[in-house]
Amino acid sequence: MGDSWEHIVTVEAVRDGEAGTKYPRYIEGEHRAPPEDCGGTPGFEAFLEAVTDPKHPEHKDATEWHQGCYGKAFNPDEIDERDAKLRIGAIAKRRAAGKAAQARKSR
Repeated sequence: MGDSWEHIVTVEAVRDGEAGTKYPRYIEGEHRAPPEDCGGTPGFEAFLEAVTDPKHPEHKDATEWHQGCYGKAFNPDEIDERDAKLRIGAIAKRRAAGKAAQARKSR
């Protein structure tokens, strides 16, 4: 939608990898990503205020919009860990395949 979202990934520690584990991998997250088409950062901030405050004048509309689009209420603290693991796992598989292909070329 052209909102140009930027997400911050914080590396808190680096340690030796575990044999047989494909990297990168999802460990944990904090807060849910904004829903699509909410109007960029300003729209998301307005949406978040409305959806988390039952007394907000736009609460009903914001809640119904999200429910209609996604089939459930928006919870800013709920992370779809399964989806995150699958998406990051797909990156790890592509990375492992690329490393294997590079190793074959080096022989």
